[in-house]
Amino acid sequence: MTKSILTLVIILIILGSSQNFVMATHAYQKEKMVIFVVNSTIYKSIKTNLLHYISTIKNYKVIIKTWSSHNATLLRNYLQEEYREGAVGAVFIGNIVIPRYYNYYTREYILLPYFYMDLQGNWQVEDSLAVGKSIKSPSIWLGIVRSTDENGNNVTQINNYLQRVIKYVTGKIKSLPEGAGFVDDDFSLLYNNVSENLNKVYPSIVYYQTETTTSKFLKNILDENYTILHIVAHSDGYRFLIREGNGWGNITTEDIDIIHPKILFYTDISCHAADFYRGAVANHFIMHGKGLGAFSATGYVYPQDMNSYYLPLAYGSNFGEAMLSYLSSSLKENDGFEKYVSTACFLGIPLLHPWIAVNYKNHKPIFIDNNHDLIEFAKYEGLKGSGKKGDPIIISNLYIRGNKGLIFQDTTLYVKIVDNYIITPDNQEAMGIELINCSNVVIEDNVIAGGSSGIEIYDSSNVSVLKNHLIINRAGVAVFQGAMIIMGKMQTDEHGNVKYNAKYHHSKSIVIMNNLIENPNNGIFLMAIYFHRQYYLKNIDVENNSIYNFTSSGMFIGSVNNSRFFNNIITGSILFRYSTNPLETGIVLWLSSNNTFFGNIIKNVSCLMNISRSENNLLYANSFYGRYTGSGICFWSLPFGNTTWHNRWNNSQEGNYWENWEYMNYTNHDGIIDSPYFIAPGNIDYKPLRNPPTTRGTLHNENINFNMPLIYAGLITFLILLAILGIYRRKKR
Repeated sequence: MTKSILTLVIILIILGSSQNFVMATHAYQKEKMVIFVVNSTIYKSIKTNLLHYISTIKNYKVIIKTWSSHNATLLRNYLQEEYREGAVGAVFIGNIVIPRYYNYYTREYILLPYFYMDLQGNWQVEDSLAVGKSIKSPSIWLGIVRSTDENGNNVTQINNYLQRVIKYVTGKIKSLPEGAGFVDDDFSLLYNNVSENLNKVYPSIVYYQTETTTSKFLKNILDENYTILHIVAHSDGYRFLIREGNGWGNITTEDIDIIHPKILFYTDISCHAADFYRGAVANHFIMHGKGLGAFSATGYVYPQDMNSYYLPLAYGSNFGEAMLSYLSSSLKENDGFEKYVSTACFLGIPLLHPWIAVNYKNHKPIFIDNNHDLIEFAKYEGLKGSGKKGDPIIISNLYIRGNKGLIFQDTTLYVKIVDNYIITPDNQEAMGIELINCSNVVIEDNVIAGGSSGIEIYDSSNVSVLKNHLIINRAGVAVFQGAMIIMGKMQTDEHGNVKYNAKYHHSKSIVIMNNLIENPNNGIFLMAIYFHRQYYLKNIDVENNSIYNFTSSGMFIGSVNNSRFFNNIITGSILFRYSTNPLETGIVLWLSSNNTFFGNIIKNVSCLMNISRSENNLLYANSFYGRYTGSGICFWSLPFGNTTWHNRWNNSQEGNYWENWEYMNYTNHDGIIDSPYFIAPGNIDYKPLRNPPTTRGTLHNENINFNMPLIYAGLITFLILLAILGIYRRKKR
């Protein structure tokens, strides 16, 4: 071994054994730099996990600096030196000194992380308080990783956090594009602002109604699987205070530790929630839940405009970069520092991003206009498959974010759209996957979030929609018949009858199976545009779908004939668990006949089924949950007159399970209750079941007792008009 090589090895050994060292991918290239400042007493105990995480960081030079001094000025001077060398951010791990600040706007002493972010301003520490002689825009971002005990050095908590971060950045913690907001009653006017901001990053649901924003409701939201949650509430630092009528509910740090929240990221706009001098209740999201990061920024008032925070996140910035954008924007206000900036704090590592589409290829939206277009697209992209039966063109592994995902029109080649990840904004024109006058398409195993519909199908045939995960869509899956007439593309004869030919399809032979649909307005929406038998949807198979937390209907079935609805789980909105008067309907059945409903489960709704102008449907072996005043089945007629239509509620062997009928007379032990279940004239279940029939799936929502509220006829009218309006508003392609 030469002398020079030996010298190099010795240097590397010395550097590797030192607690203060630099890790750089490109030693001779000046890069953006991040400083990890670690309490010296815990470094050895967290070193393995910290180095493992740092090894995953790309495009940054990383410095680890152990620290034991309680001199805040000395630490700020060190960060200033590194800032001049390219530092863009810092992460404090364990008990690192952070000075306090007297806020003249709130007349309170507060924690001041901004002391370390503004490295160009003139700051001094006087009597242990930070004093700003001149305040500038932030120079670097700062994250705080500190345990919830008083000294902040609990290595078990910190190691657990670092291990979760490692799993997240390596794709072992899956992140779905789904957000939520909780706006307490005292701040209800801010609902639209929170909703608009959240929806820039993820399709999101914001809760703010008086009867739902209780401490119990927030506890249950924390137990949901949203990826990001925006909270607007009061806090004294040790708990969240929720307005409940004339009194207060609260969620303490002990409550959070028991709940073990499942949400990954938070925007917590609650006074003192991230202030370690006041208990830092928000830090329990990180250390006692699955949380990876929480941004808190509030003083005496709520920062209404957080567009400067959420928009960078939507375009790919990390949380640190988004925080700098927000702080810089807020400083432009005359008193912005006192109101919003002085209390800004990020708990966790700000290098993280709000989602990671692991192993997907970024792609712009796809528009296919005909078979020739499809062949050319397949050649250009190098796709597998010839488009013939048994050898479909396969479109897979794409990450698409935009107003449209994949749009197909006038195609007959065989296509399989499988395992793609699509995010669309929350507006009426946005669409995940759309088929117009197509045939021979399989849509399988995609994640689609947001938009008017996750999957929308017009005048198409031989289409299978299988195993997709559809999140916060206005309709999870929508199938329409008659759209080509609206678009002026369908030919009719002198009597107005449609002249179908090889070019134009009738929506039929469509399978919708094994899909998970969460938080839609309507889970599955089936409708013919012209309400006439000639234009009915037919031969639709809807099987084994799970529809959860819808806010309007689990299934809307309008003008559908000769179709089958088997083994679907339909569970009403999360609001239903805490609200006494919801308006969710399990199945809306309108102008539809000769359909079979078997093995379906309907639960947590105010109306099990709303039936209008529909006859000769067969319903058996279904489970209807809820103890209603009345049958739980609604009938509606416009114009008013006949209020019931004759349907069969049992076959020769069995009827349906009705939860509010299970305690009736049962003498012969044959599985059938002695007393028929009266629904309405012409609608009687003569063989009601004693116990729920065996079906696939496990219900996880509790049974609820309630009286049958009034279901307004306008609900169905609104749904129909909304669907028709959506068709008319589409641009003619």
